[in-house]
Amino acid sequence: MKALYKAKKARKDDFYPTLLIALDNDDAGNRAINMLTTQLNHAGVTNYVVQIARGSKDANEALVKDRAQFTKDIENTLKDPDNRLQGLLDYINRNEEVEAIPTGFSNLDKVLDGGLYEGLYGIGAISSLGKTTFALQIADYIAQLDRKPVLYFALEMGTYELMTKSISRITFENA
Repeated sequence: MKALYKAKKARKDDFYPTLLIALDNDDAGNRAINMLTTQLNHAGVTNYVVQIARGSKDANEALVKDRAQFTKDIENTLKDPDNRLQGLLDYINRNEEVEAIPTGFSNLDKVLDGGLYEGLYGIGAISSLGKTTFALQIADYIAQLDRKPVLYFALEMGTYELMTKSISRITFENA
């Protein structure tokens, strides 16, 4: 980031680089990517996280494994750095082993192939049908099951109303 700011300051023209970020495919590389993209986005620098070493730990390993394929991957990345299709395929491959989080409703879990997965879910129905209560019950179940914190954000109900619903349900179950 220091080098980028220095280069930008040294130039007389408008300096708007586009950076392609291709780091190691491991936890340290992912942490570095997150930190770097946060800083670049804050600085208003266009950047793309790209995968040029698919199936390998890093670029050097991919080069040694198959120089022709590695060269082709780099050429394709330069043509289309924001390759959404490949990004989707990579996402699916990374998440093959991800387990579903049960909702506490066995019939719903069957329909959802085991429960909830990472992502956004929408619940729609007429007003006062119990959507908030239903979603809150799932959130409570997940928090109790995994003993992990669950963030529940509601626009139409306050904190105390949500707390009252949860306490009432738990009291009924234990009575």
